[in-house]
Amino acid sequence: MDTVRSITAHFPLLGLAGLTGLLVSTGQSEFGQFFTALLCFGGFAWLSSWLGKDWRPVHWLVVGLLLRMVVLLTNEPPLLSEDWVRYCWDGWLVVSGENPYALTPRIWLESQPYNRPLHHLLSSMNSPDYRAIYPPLAQYAFAALHLPERFLGLPPDPDGWLIRWRWLLLGGEAITLWGLTRLKPESTRIYALHPLPILEVVANGHLDGLVVMWLVLALRATRGRMGAVWLSASIATKIFPIILLPAWWRKRYNGDGDGNGDGDGNGDGERRRVWGELLTGALTFIVLALPIALSTGGFSGAWESAGLFAHTFEFNASLYFLMRFVGTWWMGYNPIAWLGPILLALGLSAAVAVGWSKRWKWDFPTRALGAFVALFLCATTVHPWYLLYVLLFGLLAGRKWAVLAAFTTLWSYAHYDAKLDAIPWGWAVYGVPMVVAIWEETKRKR
Repeated sequence: MDTVRSITAHFPLLGLAGLTGLLVSTGQSEFGQFFTALLCFGGFAWLSSWLGKDWRPVHWLVVGLLLRMVVLLTNEPPLLSEDWVRYCWDGWLVVSGENPYALTPRIWLESQPYNRPLHHLLSSMNSPDYRAIYPPLAQYAFAALHLPERFLGLPPDPDGWLIRWRWLLLGGEAITLWGLTRLKPESTRIYALHPLPILEVVANGHLDGLVVMWLVLALRATRGRMGAVWLSASIATKIFPIILLPAWWRKRYNGDGDGNGDGDGNGDGERRRVWGELLTGALTFIVLALPIALSTGGFSGAWESAGLFAHTFEFNASLYFLMRFVGTWWMGYNPIAWLGPILLALGLSAAVAVGWSKRWKWDFPTRALGAFVALFLCATTVHPWYLLYVLLFGLLAGRKWAVLAAFTTLWSYAHYDAKLDAIPWGWAVYGVPMVVAIWEETKRKR
């Protein structure tokens, strides 16, 4: 019977491959088709997971990579996000010896000779009047993919850059899946089949896939200093993982006897060891940031863009949308200018408290999951790919509601479809996993 079920499990995978091609070829204005294909994908993924639950983790690693390869075979450009355009732009500036944090794309291009590929990139960019916001290691990765054209003296090739970028992300996904086979083997099949990383990493080309890779490597590291280097690399790729530092301290230090650290609780000696690891991570970040920090303008533009992001952008928020509704009704205008920074400070404070507090006897994945949930609940903007962190730590912490939340967040693309924008999708995006979370945590407590 097990052999028959194992053979039968291959058939739903063919359906998943076809649905992957359909999902990546569906645009923002076609949410009805996207939603239907997504529900079918979820059904086929569950069936494949159940039928193949006796497969070895390495089998699911291969399946996950094959599904991601479908994206490369379709050769469709990202249709649900334009973030890759900014990556490509920043990379060209860096490989040309420019500081992407110094000037906005529109202002910088006005001072350059006419360049058709760059003008095309500018017309496709979603924030041409904001300076770069991505950290230094991300900028180096963007730049490295432009080296073929730069060495040959050719203009930038966005299409060629995108192909290389997707292959790089596919490599990152391979490392993530491999790491999961070592960290928690049973989670490999879920990550391999989950539509969020398939769509948001290789298909839409989001940088967060590489950040997840660094985090998996940090958790897999057998030496504390090496883990600190990988954690620093994740922060130098995208700033989000900086909220994990308090939880990382709790993970590595057990001198307070809370039973949550990796150490043996030998007080001062263990504290010095952990401080040495944090120093190693800090030096890693400094070395990566130094070339840009010493250039003209340094990182000043990044801080400005981050500030604008905090009190200007709004998408798929939860707590903020509720408070905005009340604030607009009371004051007669959108209060994001002051409400956004207040909620950001609240979210960061809550994330630090979850990671640092001795009161909760949680392991690192659970603390990390709580920190990201606290941050995103208070954020004014929660793009679907942000939930990659919730998915990763939800799998490692054994939380089914986190896996579901990473699925329902894709429903937020309904906001781009004018025909469906009036429907309150936020209640489904947040409400469905919240109900499951209450049930699961209540059952766990009992």
